Amino acid sequence: MSGVQDSLDIKFRLIDGSDIGPKSYPAAASVATLKESILSQWPKDKENAPKTVKDLKIISAGKILENSRTVGECRSPLCDVPGGVTTMHVVVSQPPQEKDKGYWSLHKMIMLLMTSLDWILQRQQKIREAKFRILGMVNTETYECLKNVFAQVIPRLEYPEPSKMGMKATTLLPGPTNNQDALAAQYQLLDYVSKQFFVRRLVSQKRRRMLVGGYDLDMSYITPRILAMSFPAERMKAIYRNPMWQVKDVLEMRHKEHYKVCNLCIEEDYDPSHFNGFVERFPFDDNHVPSLKMIKELCESVHSWLSSDPKNTVVIHCMAGKGRTGLMVSSYLTYTGMSAEEALQVYADKRTTNNLGVTIPSQRRYVHYWQKSLSFPDGCPPDVNIPEPTPKVLQKIRIYDTRNIETIFIVVSEMHEVPGQRYRPSRDLCRNFCKKVNDIGIENLRHFYSFLEEDHEGHNSEIEGSDENSSYDFYFDKRIKVTGDLCVTFYERNIGGRLFYACFNTAFIEDNLLKFSITELDKVGNKAKSIAGPEFRVELLFGPDNPNEGEDGCKSDC
Repeated sequence: MSGVQDSLDIKFRLIDGSDIGPKSYPAAASVATLKESILSQWPKDKENAPKTVKDLKIISAGKILENSRTVGECRSPLCDVPGGVTTMHVVVSQPPQEKDKGYWSLHKMIMLLMTSLDWILQRQQKIREAKFRILGMVNTETYECLKNVFAQVIPRLEYPEPSKMGMKATTLLPGPTNNQDALAAQYQLLDYVSKQFFVRRLVSQKRRRMLVGGYDLDMSYITPRILAMSFPAERMKAIYRNPMWQVKDVLEMRHKEHYKVCNLCIEEDYDPSHFNGFVERFPFDDNHVPSLKMIKELCESVHSWLSSDPKNTVVIHCMAGKGRTGLMVSSYLTYTGMSAEEALQVYADKRTTNNLGVTIPSQRRYVHYWQKSLSFPDGCPPDVNIPEPTPKVLQKIRIYDTRNIETIFIVVSEMHEVPGQRYRPSRDLCRNFCKKVNDIGIENLRHFYSFLEEDHEGHNSEIEGSDENSSYDFYFDKRIKVTGDLCVTFYERNIGGRLFYACFNTAFIEDNLLKFSITELDKVGNKAKSIAGPEFRVELLFGPDNPNEGEDGCKSDC
């Protein structure tokens, strides 16, 4: 390798994704010296820690490994820039068990190769030249397959294109092996590995992506100062999400010292130091809604940050970067003076290619709730008047025009405020089967139809028929007292089989009645569609919370 430095900065990356180092070594260091160093630095509490140097497997970008075999090589266009840094990458794993030789060994080595490739691309501004090498512990068939995977995967990269990565593959690679078992494993794994480079686009579906600095990220500018993106992931999740280091590179490149990240995920977090500490969490559950108080806190925080410097930018993300992100981005746009529908449409246009941004009805409902809480007497920022919690009693649930179902299991849950934290976990108020009432006098819906049928002589005759669907009342044995943010979930049975759910706030219930058509319910599955007739709807009947009335005080048939 031309231009090798007198010393090498070596980072040891373990198979679990954690790092040791970097540490500087003489360029003339032997393999034994490196291995002994790995063993001495390995955390003693690590699971499956290697006991001897024979337990180590190394993939390296460098030239100092002895008795190694070259799989392939990448070369950076910066190789002729003086002062480039040569970096070595070491991956550690256990040798395969006897019963796992063959496919397991090949799969393991390909995953190590992909990990190394990602590591090289991450640091492409510092790499002069890189060679992937393996040090023994693989049979000939595995080695040959690995070379062919390397040769075939690199030219097929479309995510991003090889030219945009600043890397290219060597053409000096041998042809495929003649071993049929190895060929079968090769093609299976080649297909698997190739998909890793397309999987991020598959996961992002119709969300707009942004190509910047050679990176292809699930990220969109909603306005010049508001970005929406998916979760910045590390380790294996970076295969299908935005890699953390790429997101950081782009933000440092475009908005250095002027960006702030808002993380909406409750299910996963990361160290704020990745973004220089400028991270604020507003966590709530996936496919659900936040409290109006949390929406207020985010809008005020974002407005304060953007107002403090005209260069400041805010990045908002959840896991996929669509539903929860869209709710909060749209809420902030409403906070700046847009109507709820206008804000939701702007987000849909800027974030997606099919103009379907926030698609969960409850999330859209809460953007409208937020708009009703705002007034603009003196411009922006507006006055925020979140309604006080309104206690209600859930008396009855009525479902119109259903078929092929006798009972429904219903869970009523309420957001529970925990002192000292923003996240409001759900607390179940009721879990019970709702009972069908047959004698309350609700008229069944009968749908009449006719069609033409041709007889054996070729004559058409009109056939008439009808399809009778039922409408049922479901009532609770005891009064259900509710207040604030609620979620009512409907199940086909008490274990699994969710049909749909709806989230709402009791302060916005008009005339003690809530009505939901099937398009206004969340996550309506195929089973729910199969039980719904053309006039299907769900009604929730409420009453005032009368403290003088007992638990069984609600007896009205309404």
